Amino acid sequence: MTAMAKGTLELRDIGKSFAGVQALRGVTLTLAAGEIHALVGENGAGKSTLIKIAGGVFPPDSGAVLLDGKPVRFTDPRDAQRHGIVVIHQTPMLCPHLSVTENILLGHLPTRGGLVRWRYAHQQAAALLAELGATLPLDTPVGNLSAAQQQLVALARALSLQARWLVLDEPTAALSRSEAERLFAILRRLKGQGVSILFVSHRLDEVLELADRVTVLRDGEKVATLPAAEATREQLIALMAGRPVVSLSPAARSAHRGKLLLRLGDVCVPSFAEGVCLEVRAGEIVGLFGLVGAGRSELAQALVGLRPIASGVVEWQGKPVRFRNPQEALAAGLAYLPEDRLRQGLLLPRSIRENIALPNLRQFSRFGVVNERGERTVAQKQVAALRVRATSPEQPVAQLSGGNQQKVALAKWLLTEPQLLILDEPTHGIDVATKSEIHRLVADLKAQGKGILLISSELEELQALSDRIVVMRQGRIVGEFEPDASPQDILRAAFASDTVRPVAAVSEPQTMAVNAYSPLRRWLLSREVSLLLFIVAVASFVGWRNPAFLAGEHWLTLVQESAPTLLAAGAMTAVIVSGNLDLSVGSMLGACAMAAGHAAKSGWALPSVLAVAVALGAGIGWVNGALTTRLAISSVVVTLGMLGIVRGMMLVFTKGYWVIGLPDSFRWLGIGEVMGVPNPVWVAAAVLVLLGLALSQTVWGRDLYAIGSNMTAAWIAGVPVRQRIVSVFVLGGALTGLAALLYAARFPVVQSETGKGFELAVITAAVLGGVNIFGGAGSVVGAALGAFAVSVLHSALTFLQVPGEWDTFALGGLILLSVAIDAWRHRKGT
Repeated sequence: MTAMAKGTLELRDIGKSFAGVQALRGVTLTLAAGEIHALVGENGAGKSTLIKIAGGVFPPDSGAVLLDGKPVRFTDPRDAQRHGIVVIHQTPMLCPHLSVTENILLGHLPTRGGLVRWRYAHQQAAALLAELGATLPLDTPVGNLSAAQQQLVALARALSLQARWLVLDEPTAALSRSEAERLFAILRRLKGQGVSILFVSHRLDEVLELADRVTVLRDGEKVATLPAAEATREQLIALMAGRPVVSLSPAARSAHRGKLLLRLGDVCVPSFAEGVCLEVRAGEIVGLFGLVGAGRSELAQALVGLRPIASGVVEWQGKPVRFRNPQEALAAGLAYLPEDRLRQGLLLPRSIRENIALPNLRQFSRFGVVNERGERTVAQKQVAALRVRATSPEQPVAQLSGGNQQKVALAKWLLTEPQLLILDEPTHGIDVATKSEIHRLVADLKAQGKGILLISSELEELQALSDRIVVMRQGRIVGEFEPDASPQDILRAAFASDTVRPVAAVSEPQTMAVNAYSPLRRWLLSREVSLLLFIVAVASFVGWRNPAFLAGEHWLTLVQESAPTLLAAGAMTAVIVSGNLDLSVGSMLGACAMAAGHAAKSGWALPSVLAVAVALGAGIGWVNGALTTRLAISSVVVTLGMLGIVRGMMLVFTKGYWVIGLPDSFRWLGIGEVMGVPNPVWVAAAVLVLLGLALSQTVWGRDLYAIGSNMTAAWIAGVPVRQRIVSVFVLGGALTGLAALLYAARFPVVQSETGKGFELAVITAAVLGGVNIFGGAGSVVGAALGAFAVSVLHSALTFLQVPGEWDTFALGGLILLSVAIDAWRHRKGT
């Protein structure tokens, strides 16, 4: 065997299949030190599968991965990263609820003494973005960024890992030309430093400009590897497709202009577009060109009711309209294919048949019953017409390549037979051959008399298809061109910056002012402050009616009585933040309280009783976590089962008897005082402060937010997902055991029904406090305030002598009010 040069990555004779479908067959690719090696092929050729094997996402069925000539077998992406391989996948694996800084440094946040060094972390993140020529608000959640800006975050993250082998899957798909040029300069600099780069792209001009060598895949097999300097675009296309691919010539302007379908007059979309005037006629393709952030997608979304239109005239077939939602637009004959097919265009786990039929269900149903045979027949015809490569219409869309997913997304809207179709980046991230097929479909639709508003960042595509090209810049229309106009003139209109006053909050591609509000104002509008204001308002009103409500002793008693719920709400926050839920906390609280009561009555010292309760809770939590992670069962199912198991076992062991006559030494924990403050207040305050710090200031806590925000992204970033989930369930159980002690020590007896319904109170408190029930967002302070607000509300109703049955009504109203405030804040962009 020939000795490998230092810094060489070899994928040798790689084979991989999924559900009996062979994705790769004996593929060999060698990435030399300090080389930019391009990997090209049609969608479904096996490119993504090959790079996922290189990045440790899954192992090969056959063949080997060799680093510097030595075979390695990665256990997970973190293992691959430890060996120096960093992959940026086609869809950036980011955590939307986490900040820009946390995403860039995910898995390796700088710490000191166990706490995150946030100032240093922000400096690192800013420096990495500066290398890309970009500036982004570092505290902003990544979910608030555009697709292009998220790509920049992913690239900055790759730079932070100082990779020896950098694998980029379609890195320029969402970037403007200027951003792509900056990226190429960075990649060339990295190449000069000895970093090996595997560059996967459908943009063959970029491949020939940047790469040293090119490897072509077709149908899971390697067709050729050749020097980029000796290759041509036509040669690569022929190798990729294995058949001639006909490219469209620049379109001639339609000789016959059909009836006017859509007219916009001075349309304003708040923060994105202003003064937009545009017309689209039947049998016409109007191209909409501009840089990322120009407001094109937002304008299209507003036309179909996904964004509000503040002012201006929208006429549909001569009549003023203002569609409130996509259903109204579709009923009128206007369909919209969104740019982000994965998040907005498709139901990935569902079949091709179900996706195609979704907006057309009325065609396939009678008296509300869906005719699946009819769905299947039509779906099969669409699959054949659009040449979707799939095993059958029942295949889940998630298993298709990007180009075939795009065809399915297009097929479902074509089936609605719209009069006007808005296509937002319809060829984004797909190969040349598939792009040619979609171009053919668009041209056919025009020939059928359909109106097309085609949004694209590829000027060559617009010039090949459009009858007119309209240019948007910074939210405004700045020019209209014939399709055969000089590309330089069109680009000059898109890039110029001295003739148009920008619309507020529409930014340049590389920068973004995501939120105009200051941090102080955002804090003042937060859920925590809202709950504080609610508590103050209730106290003021009830105190005015009954001054005893404002007594300090009364408020200490309230905190003392709320302490178990405060602790459990804090623990539940940590669990929910990780994307899980623990429905067993009520039964767990009862079991721990009963065990502690029996231990105390048997004469055990308080520290021993404390250890019993905490250990029992932690043990139950460990079982919950282990079953959830090892068996990949939803935590809702696991903990729902555990709720019944623990409650049943408690009744079996106690036979329904109470624990009576608890000693004063035990009850001191619940009713004693230190410096005039009840013990439960001290315990709850100390634990919640520590838990809040752990979640917000330690790597452990930030990992939990990452897992709840995007578990796959966290896993690929090297976060130990299983260990973190088990640990949070163990901690939640331990804190529930401590809460059980505080609860039991308040009374002389422990009842066999202790904790029944407690889980609902705790989850309600967390949600009321602003914790996202789906994970990734929320705070201990918010959950604690939510729990305390509920206690204050109950006490206020008692002081006002309101009948007890109104408690539930008032609590429901409080939850709805808090959700309504959140919705208002979201609309205002806070």
